[in-house]
Amino acid sequence: PQAASPVSEGNAAFAAGRYDEARDLYVRAVFSDERDGYVKVLYAWSNFALGDYDVAAAAIRRALLTTPDLVTYPMDLRTLYSDPAVLDRQTDALLRFLADRPDHREAQLVWGYLLYSIGQADRAASVFNGLAGADANDTIVLRLRDAAVRAAQSPPPAPQTPNP
Repeated sequence: PQAASPVSEGNAAFAAGRYDEARDLYVRAVFSDERDGYVKVLYAWSNFALGDYDVAAAAIRRALLTTPDLVTYPMDLRTLYSDPAVLDRQTDALLRFLADRPDHREAQLVWGYLLYSIGQADRAASVFNGLAGADANDTIVLRLRDAAVRAAQSPPPAPQTPNP
């Protein structure tokens, strides 16, 4: 039998709430393919789960530089969680962090990308717009803002019905 990949093992650890282990496995995967932005996003989300928002933001930035498609098509964070209530609690922790530190740009970036990745493009665009207003030279934030605005203005896709 073939050994499980660090990514699949990391996803299993993440779903089980073992975020330190998941982060270590994602690091192994990043080292094995530095060009894989998706693994960098997984690494970012494991750091978000651990409350390390600076590292999460840096990993998001590197992921978007490595794999520009992640600007337009973010990976849905919800798919990593076996229990949506855990994501809600971690999101609440991030919001408490931001309430105490409203000028923390990197935590705001994580918050914006989290919203964007769970399909709340309109709220994400608002976060990114605030960040862009504070630093018009942050090209990653500008690209995210523009993509989120486009996504928010696009109608949701029509439900697909199978052909009889």
